Amino acid sequence: MVASRKVKAAVIIYNLILYYRLKMVIRERNFLHSNALLPTVTLSPWYILYNNGSDSDFINITTLTRAGFQNLLTEFNKNYIVKAKPGRPGRPPRVKDNHCVLAILLHFLGSQADSKTWQEMFGVAPATLDRLVWKGFNALKKSLDNLPEADIKWPSVQEQIILADKVAAKEPLIRGRWGFIDGKNYRVQEPNNSLKQNAMFNGWLHDVFVTGVACFTADGLVCWAKLNYFGSWNDGEMSRRFREKLADPNLNAPGHGVVSDTAFPVSDDMFGKILTPLKEGDIEKAPQRLRGVLTALANACTAIRQGAEWGMGAVEKPYRYLLKKCLMTKRKEVLY
Repeated sequence: MVASRKVKAAVIIYNLILYYRLKMVIRERNFLHSNALLPTVTLSPWYILYNNGSDSDFINITTLTRAGFQNLLTEFNKNYIVKAKPGRPGRPPRVKDNHCVLAILLHFLGSQADSKTWQEMFGVAPATLDRLVWKGFNALKKSLDNLPEADIKWPSVQEQIILADKVAAKEPLIRGRWGFIDGKNYRVQEPNNSLKQNAMFNGWLHDVFVTGVACFTADGLVCWAKLNYFGSWNDGEMSRRFREKLADPNLNAPGHGVVSDTAFPVSDDMFGKILTPLKEGDIEKAPQRLRGVLTALANACTAIRQGAEWGMGAVEKPYRYLLKKCLMTKRKEVLY
């Protein structure tokens, strides 16, 4: 009896190993033939959603409401030309509507699905999908550069005071704080160059990253960002230009600043500009009569600083493509 059970267990284990070995050998298939399987573009699920979908449906597919999508589409139409130039030979384009191209781009950024899912939803073949994505991204970048709602700009002195009052209404112990700054790491593919791999390897997290720093205002907007830098760089070092901007008296209200974690420097010219939670052990070192006040202040600062974590989540949760291990892109500083 015992021997038969062992034989059955061995057979099950062998079959599982064989199954996983076969699964490793089989290549993931993403190619769909447009003539055999894919629907006509105008009969695809996207066109049904575009004609009848609610704001909730639009947010799930494009991360924008219907009004926001139409606003972006108006600018996108100026930069993306569907029709070929007059007199140029060739087949007519399969996708003739700009709203479908824009939806493909936004769904591409907001989904971690395989390309066959996009092909089924929009009714396009793999080669057509690739052309639309890479051509469309250039037009989307130009559109965002010309769209006022997409600007990353430093808040005015009056805006800083209004935002700081909103923060103080949430945590009365925190005064004069209008924004939150934090760093964020995204995993990328390991580069072949050993020097780049060494620069991008983060020893604390034991993986290869690109890193960046973003500052969010209390109303959830990005007012400063530095993106796609080597993963071994420190948040404090990358925020050097931000601190220069924060120290400019012409751009900032007196006594106002931001909240951050302990990775950012708070001494010298940043005293009173950047507020950080107390480090472990600092409260125990303080006199007994001050520990209660310091503990309450530290808790309030930690609670407010969660705004930076929510802001980072607000970036990567809608745009799930950021969570893929992508190739490192060109570094970019946004210093408006």
